[in-house]
Order: sequence, then structure tokens, then C-alpha cells
Amino acid sequence: MRAATVDIGSNSFILLIVDSGITGVRKIHEEFRTVALASGKISQKKIETAKKTIADFRDICKGYNVEQTFPFGTEAMRNLSKNKELIHLLEEALGEKLNIISGRKEAELSFVGTTYNKNIKSTETVMTIDVGGGSTEVAYGAGKTVKECFSIPVGAWKVKQEGSSILDEYLPAVTKNKEKIEHLFAVGGNITSAAGVFLGLDEYIEEMIDGTRMYLADIEQIEKRFLALPRDRLEKLLPFDRERIDILPFGLAIYRKILEAVGCSPEPYCIVSTRGVRWGYILRMLGLIRGD
Repeated sequence: MRAATVDIGSNSFILLIVDSGITGVRKIHEEFRTVALASGKISQKKIETAKKTIADFRDICKGYNVEQTFPFGTEAMRNLSKNKELIHLLEEALGEKLNIISGRKEAELSFVGTTYNKNIKSTETVMTIDVGGGSTEVAYGAGKTVKECFSIPVGAWKVKQEGSSILDEYLPAVTKNKEKIEHLFAVGGNITSAAGVFLGLDEYIEEMIDGTRMYLADIEQIEKRFLALPRDRLEKLLPFDRERIDILPFGLAIYRKILEAVGCSPEPYCIVSTRGVRWGYILRMLGLIRGD
């Protein structure tokens, strides 16, 4: 079966198309677009950008002969759920009902999507950190089984507006299991773009970015460079995701503060994952993993 999911996020809209069969799930196509719904008031320009992005995604799905599409919304849609007119416009553009998932469910599915293709023993402890534009999702588990998950209402846009200290009140909840963590995965567009900068890539190459080990010092260095350098220099550093330049250091500040607090080794580090919630969602909708 050929299926797709559309992830309506706070900063990005993401289309993922997969083939599902007896041999497993294989990615056919993936597309990222910056819409930045969480960056301020919802303007008519943002609405038009969102509608055009969804229309483009529908055309792409038709071109790939997608049989079924599963759209879902995360933090931005949770905050805008009372805006019935906007939800109606998005659903009209999608041609499907938009499933707005809870923060806890987002954290759970990010864990599932991240660990699904990883070689992790059932006895090993895992933590996933998924930083978005509007929120940060954290989950703990054993092997590929989620044990605890929650959402923090602080994302990259909020850190940009109010500073990284707004994360401090949530750190005790994040760090209470820190002595047990054996694998720490960092998920989301900010860390994957940072990994591309770290690797010196001129384009987004998933096979190289996925699995990259980034130490706390690496994240700090890129965060500082993106705060200090002029725009033209930053565009050369991140040529494949220039629309993320304004938000990147603030997303990295969240990863940095959590890594500093968790400190799961003498030199804290994370493993970058290019998967996350969209993979967890489509695997769940296709019935390939358990859950509601």
C-alpha cells in the first residue's frame, strides 16, 4: 500500500510518502516547507502559504499514486483549535479530516518513529528530545517501548521571543530519569539542520545526517555562530535550509540546556534522528505498531 502523512507543525509542514508491504516500510518521497504558524499572529499571508503548501502536497501525492493520506496537527494546531475557520480552511485544502494530536501523543509517536529502525536492545534505556517551533516533546523508554512521555510548551519561537530561561521550570521533569539513559536521540528540523552544518554539507543528505553524534560543545559552537554571524555568512553555512536561519540558534538552545541538565556521559552528546513524529504517526495509522 502506498500511503502518506502530512505533518502540520508549528514551523514546518512535512509530507512523507511510504510504501508498506510484507517486507516493511520504505520511504518514497519526503518534502519540507516552512510556514511558521507559531511565529506570531496568523496573517492572511500565512494562511495562503499554508493552503498553497497543502495544495502542492496533494498534487505530489497524486503524482505518486498515493492511496490514502493521514494528516495530523501538532502544537500550532493545538493552540489554534478554537479557530474553527482556520481548521476548516486547512481541512478543505487537505480534502481530509485533520487529526490534532495531544502533546503527550506527539512525544510518544516521536519516540516510536525515532526508534523504529534503530538497533536497540529491549533492556537499554532511551530518551528522545523533539524540539519544534511551538513545543518540545520528551519521552523515555526501554528498547522501543515508551515508558513515560510529556510535552513542554516551549519551542524555538518562544525561546526567540522570551529567552531560554523560560525552559528552566521544566528541567526537573526532564532530568528525573537522567541516571538511567543509555541512548539519547535528538529529533527535529533544528538539530538535523545543525548536523548538516556540523558535517559541512551543501545539501540535505538524510543518509549522512541520520545517526550523527553531536556533543554538547558542537551544539554550543553552532548556536553561538548563528547568533553572531551576519545573514550572508549564515546562508553559506546552511544553504539547504535558509528559511530556518532565524530560528535555528533558539532551537539549539533547548537541546543545549537539556543536554547540560541530563549529562548522560562525561561528555554529553546526542544522536541525531531524521525521523520522529511523522514516522510514528504513519506507522501507527498503517497498523504496524501498537497503540490507539
